[in-house]
Amino acid sequence: MQRRRRLALAGIVCLALACGDVSAPSEAEEAAWIEAEAQARAGLAELDAGRPAEGEARLRSAVGVLYRAGLLDDVERERAIEVGLDRLEARLGEDSRLRQRFDALPPRGSQAGRPTCQVDLRSGAEGPVDPCLEAGLVWLLAELRQSGAPPAALTRQVAVALVRERAFLERALPRGGLLVPMIERELEAKRLPPLLHYVALIESGYVHDARSPVGAAGLWQFTRGTAQEYGLVVTRDRDDRLDADRATRAAAAHLQDLALEFGGDSLFLVLAAYNAGPGRVRRALRELEDPFTDRSYWHLVERGLLAEETTLYVARFLAACLAGELQLLEAPATSD
Repeated sequence: MQRRRRLALAGIVCLALACGDVSAPSEAEEAAWIEAEAQARAGLAELDAGRPAEGEARLRSAVGVLYRAGLLDDVERERAIEVGLDRLEARLGEDSRLRQRFDALPPRGSQAGRPTCQVDLRSGAEGPVDPCLEAGLVWLLAELRQSGAPPAALTRQVAVALVRERAFLERALPRGGLLVPMIERELEAKRLPPLLHYVALIESGYVHDARSPVGAAGLWQFTRGTAQEYGLVVTRDRDDRLDADRATRAAAAHLQDLALEFGGDSLFLVLAAYNAGPGRVRRALRELEDPFTDRSYWHLVERGLLAEETTLYVARFLAACLAGELQLLEAPATSD
């Protein structure tokens, strides 16, 4: 999203020096700094414990706290993470090596723990959920840099989505062959999980010129307003939403903005915002009693603060990831 920039001379000087606001922080800003520092320390502790995925997610969340509080409004979006980390390091002390340790993190998951068992695709419709599917979700959440075990409700939703979406996935997955490497490069350039390319699958089935009845178009199904917000031209004679390369660069920037706002360890909030719009997710989060400890996608689901369409969207995304990464569709469907 385009954030309003402070263009006063002091702000310009501050950007050049990668410093914080020159004015005294307000009470709300100081509270944000305290929360961001706590998240950063937690991230460093995860790195010290040998958990790089969890550590990176915490550090991203620390920057996200500053971003949501407007403490990075003087920074261009492309530099928000690095400048945010620099400012946190200045408060924590150079010995924290916050920026250096973040930059040294590997860009991708390790693939460790990838299940080799075969998921029974009928398990979502009837009977207990397949243990192999549960193992697959644990592995997938680690690849997506999300901490914690998947709730039982999520596993059931994904199991059902795999059954319902099988025909669609069988048609769509082969179309990603030429597109996925390009999409992954753009996502990794923004330090986003490359598996987010499956968002394009569930949005358009990897069809670069897809159009929806409500006016969304292209690989990422951008509306006209969102497309123009990210620099895409949408006129009678030209529609950049239908250009896979341009649209993917815009989508990576949009997903990066959502990750900055909602937190690197809250990828499900990012997906919910992509589907429903960031405004709806912001309003839902304001309904939570504790803005920090309750700030999660699952608290919103438990409170019924997200539309069913959005919760199903998250389940569809995870189902697509599992189908593509674990080759679940290679086994023939079993009829009753």
